[in-house]
Amino acid sequence: PTKDAIIYNHRGVAYHQLRNYKQAIADYDKSIGLDPKDAIIYNNRGKSYYILGNYKQAMADYDKAIELDQKNGRIYFNRGDAYTQLGNYQQAIADFDRAVELDPKLEDERKKAVKNIRC
Repeated sequence: PTKDAIIYNHRGVAYHQLRNYKQAIADYDKSIGLDPKDAIIYNNRGKSYYILGNYKQAMADYDKAIELDQKNGRIYFNRGDAYTQLGNYQQAIADFDRAVELDPKLEDERKKAVKNIRC
């Protein structure tokens, strides 16, 4: 990754934490333009789209992130959340399960997420 890509990604994270999601997305766009092979940037942008309620765009970013990094459980978990919002509960549960396979520390979050689907 280039230094500028890293800076834009970090600033995007800061904007996200300040709840300025549109500015965060703009910085993630710049970061992706400089480093289109970094899964974390796509995941980060997906989280901002998710919070804005743009679940399909979030899903596209999570899909790309997983294409680039198939071993990151958090990305699968985030995509599971997006599937839940889109009403695709079976795929959501599959992603939550895959997330825990990759990162067992996500088990408690998985239990809550699946419970919310089944309620």
